[in-house]
Amino acid sequence: MRILHLAYEDPLQPGSGGGSVRAREINRRLAERHDITALVAGYRGAKPRVEDGVRWVPVGTRTGTKLDRLTYFSLIGPEVARRSFDLVVEEFGAPFSAGLSPLYTRKPAIASVQWLFAAEMRKKYKLPFDKVEKHGLRFYDRFVAVSHWLANDLRTRRPGAEIATIPNGVEDLAYESQTTVPKHLLFVGRLDVKHKGGDLLFDILSRVRSMKNGDIPPLVIAGDGPDREAMENLAKERGLSKSVEFRGWIGKSEKYQLMADAYAVLMPSRYETFGMVAAEVLAAGGPLVAFDTGPLREVAGGADETGARLIRSYDLDAFAREVVRLIDEPRLADRLRDAGRQWARERYNWDEISSRQEEFYLAAVEDGAGDARPHERPPAQPGARAEEGGYANDRAAAPADRPVEDVVYRGKLHEAHLPKSAMRAVYRVLPRSKLSYNVGKAVVRTLLRPASHHQPVSARFWGRIPVELDLGDFTTNELFCLDAHYESVTLELWRRLAHTASTIVDVGSHIGIYALVAADANPRAQVVAVEPHDGNFALLQRQSALYPNVAPVHAAVANKSAALWFCPDGANTGGGYVTEAESDHKACRPIESRSLTEICQSANLSNVDLIKIDIEGYERALLSQENDFWDAYAPSHMIVEIRRKFSDRSDEGLFAAMRQRGYVGRRIQSLHAIPFGKSYDLANWHFYRGS
Repeated sequence: MRILHLAYEDPLQPGSGGGSVRAREINRRLAERHDITALVAGYRGAKPRVEDGVRWVPVGTRTGTKLDRLTYFSLIGPEVARRSFDLVVEEFGAPFSAGLSPLYTRKPAIASVQWLFAAEMRKKYKLPFDKVEKHGLRFYDRFVAVSHWLANDLRTRRPGAEIATIPNGVEDLAYESQTTVPKHLLFVGRLDVKHKGGDLLFDILSRVRSMKNGDIPPLVIAGDGPDREAMENLAKERGLSKSVEFRGWIGKSEKYQLMADAYAVLMPSRYETFGMVAAEVLAAGGPLVAFDTGPLREVAGGADETGARLIRSYDLDAFAREVVRLIDEPRLADRLRDAGRQWARERYNWDEISSRQEEFYLAAVEDGAGDARPHERPPAQPGARAEEGGYANDRAAAPADRPVEDVVYRGKLHEAHLPKSAMRAVYRVLPRSKLSYNVGKAVVRTLLRPASHHQPVSARFWGRIPVELDLGDFTTNELFCLDAHYESVTLELWRRLAHTASTIVDVGSHIGIYALVAADANPRAQVVAVEPHDGNFALLQRQSALYPNVAPVHAAVANKSAALWFCPDGANTGGGYVTEAESDHKACRPIESRSLTEICQSANLSNVDLIKIDIEGYERALLSQENDFWDAYAPSHMIVEIRRKFSDRSDEGLFAAMRQRGYVGRRIQSLHAIPFGKSYDLANWHFYRGS
């Protein structure tokens, strides 16, 4: 099995945490049987290497600043898209948590979660990292959580996901440390005031000094991090400089021996999602005193028989009293040392943990092989042809392990299109929202207007759905520039509804974006895509060839079967209108019109769970009438584009008819780039059965 591990943090990087230890320990064991490439954020001095059979590859800048983490996240997509693998494993990391790797591949993806601290990062940096985390979790179906506490949190945030609880482990070296006469108090870990409680550490030490009348063992601080200078200053301010020794980063053997030689190891963290140090302290035979936060009771036990003393969070006096007790009662400390080692041996064996992780990996790949994946589906039927300037089945026929580039330009690319590529690159990493769509749409329609000539490109919508677009067309130019921000609120709702629907109808499918998103979300659903525009339908046919569950239908939809005229908007393949009156306009042409009932019957649909209707103004007649369809199919959910004039109430009949049928209507997204100064409202609505 080829595993691409988005490991986030290199275990060789100064200041790296417990997640990097987990990555190294599991990867080096699995590398005996699997091909593993681990991508990590760059740092000053980072170099590619092969270690224990694992390829470690730094990605992005190597400045030793926060820029390294940001460039790592921005490059996850291109790295995933260009590499060959059977499984991607993504370690969540600061500040966003999710790197959104499932958007760039249809191979199975597993999120390995040590933490969900984006809310804390928001407080620290005043930026909406928590929103990225919240929306990002939706794209993952499989998680590894390091504690049951964290797993329960994930189940609340991501209902229905498959979550395995697999803890961190402790290396055998920890058990080799020999307990001697205690020499010091100890703090081990990253020097981070807000997270690890560096400020609380000195408050506790001050109380211990007061309780012991100044006669206290020295406090050794082993570790480094962004707040080392701040903690050194805090020690001076508290008058504790002579009682505190900053050791910096130390070797593993020295670390474990310091734990074994401690009167007590202090862990005043404000929050943890595992607490690797706690497990290591118990294994090394050190008595642990910690706040009862997060999963620490699950990890360390919190009783005499487990080696840990857990204190109610932020009770500094109680914490200090427990430290004093361990200094003054060596028999209690010795009992905790023995109990802690036994507790750790029974739970934190890396060989066993790696085997459990491997089983989860193999199950994900096996399940993934049974799913219908776009790049693994058969190409279009022999004889299908692309129009001149297009590129139909060359991408469909590509090998399954060969990633599709994000963008491939066909023909000469004019320099004027480079800003569009830049905007697309920015929007692919920007969190989606109503605001991002409206701002982006305004920019595209004013500054990045369509080209004056045909400019075909291939792209991956939402990072994974191959589509053909034209930068010379009004609608597909927007699709290219905005990517997943295009009607993002509506499309995200559509995707969620499609995930549980068995029959889906897309009326006014254009080039098939909604149909393809539905088929991608639910490969087992039957999707019918209806489109009257000749050029759009040809493109719809080619693109849906990758999705055997999509059935394209070339027709206009009306409230009855009849001969209609379709008049396209030459500048916008997403526009145009259908009329019953014969037109002599050269762009208009007669087209077959079919009722919704007839289309569903032709597709052998016994029911319709979900339907989208975008038929350029004809939806009023369709929703107000077509009673045969509502009687026979009555879809559970509908997404409808509705244009309403502010000056009249002609749409009231539409809403009254839907209410009479038992539907509730909700306006979900405005489609105006700039919603001010308009004579009409253009928006997507969600109709659903309810009270």
